[in-house]
Amino acid sequence: MNHIDLHMHSMYSLDGEKKVEELLQIAKDSQIHTIAIADHNSTKAYTDLKNVENNEIQVIPAIEVDCTFHGKDFHILGYFIDPFHPVWEEIETRVSNMEKESGLKRLEIIQNKMGIKIDMDHLKQLRPNGVYEAESVCEVALSMPENDENPYLKEFRPGKKHGISPYVDFFWEYCAKGKMAYSPMEFMPMEEIIAIFRSQNAIISLAHPGNNVKEDDKLLEDIIALGIDGLEVYSSYHSKEQIEYYKLKADIAFCVSNTVSTLEYYHNSSFLEYGGAPDKAVRTAFTFALDKYIKAQGKYNKNESKVGFADIVDNIVVIINSSSTYTSYENQTKKAINNVFIAKALTKFIEEKLEVYFAENPTDAQQFANQVLIGKRSREMADKARVDIKKK
Repeated sequence: MNHIDLHMHSMYSLDGEKKVEELLQIAKDSQIHTIAIADHNSTKAYTDLKNVENNEIQVIPAIEVDCTFHGKDFHILGYFIDPFHPVWEEIETRVSNMEKESGLKRLEIIQNKMGIKIDMDHLKQLRPNGVYEAESVCEVALSMPENDENPYLKEFRPGKKHGISPYVDFFWEYCAKGKMAYSPMEFMPMEEIIAIFRSQNAIISLAHPGNNVKEDDKLLEDIIALGIDGLEVYSSYHSKEQIEYYKLKADIAFCVSNTVSTLEYYHNSSFLEYGGAPDKAVRTAFTFALDKYIKAQGKYNKNESKVGFADIVDNIVVIINSSSTYTSYENQTKKAINNVFIAKALTKFIEEKLEVYFAENPTDAQQFANQVLIGKRSREMADKARVDIKKK
């Protein structure tokens, strides 16, 4: 079994402290075989990685970039990026300059409005680069006896609500957007970050959506519509309920048949007579995947129209049993669901699996394509014959 950790931070992240070689050793000791060092707005760890001997741990080049969408701040993860592309250094420089200015304003609020004492010599020792992020400020504050009775720090002590990860929680509790010590920064729009990732053929995931999306289904669907590939479901920030919310499970059975045609959909144990999102996914995915395969195999005649789902549906049996914590039904009878994120997730999954199926089963793929094309051409000839008869 390959254990993985796709969201690790090195010392190049404001909330990280480990050198690259230390992260590799931690992974090895924990029997983790694949990791992604996804530092905040930085890929410097991959320059260090070139100078570290590593024959055991697969490292996926990644980055976690701050961005904005619909007036909210988000973190977006990109995997299999080019870590040495100059765009990442440009982003890091831009964000670092903003962090310095914002950090001073935030520090003023923490000291003057929250009454938290800060040892500046200690803080400068922790952050000699002058970027005073919330996590380091909290670390200094908790180390000072002068703050023992400060009510804002009460729940960040050992054994209290935020005692396990006090520094990071301090940021989300007091310094995130809309909180009392928030100091605004103008990050790049999410659309621009996604475009950069796409230019490098990266896999894109929304980091810890529970912190920003807050189970807002419309906001989530808008983000998915931008073209991200996934969500970071399992995060230390997420509650058990949030993990369930962001999960979508689906069992999909498919076979080719020249005698039976069946499409059946179930969701959360309910039979979806009219399908909705799963049906849309099947229609879109099968049409796209088979058309792509037929084109690649050169099976279309000259000027022939591409296959449609009407040509495919008579040749397939598809049964989908899906489940999700959040479901939007089209009506009270629960005979169809209309979640956009379910349709998009199933579409992408089916397209990818069909591509693999065609590649691994060339004989079956050829028979499937030929069977669909024969039916399509027969139908088109019959339609043309009817038109000719009407003209006479």
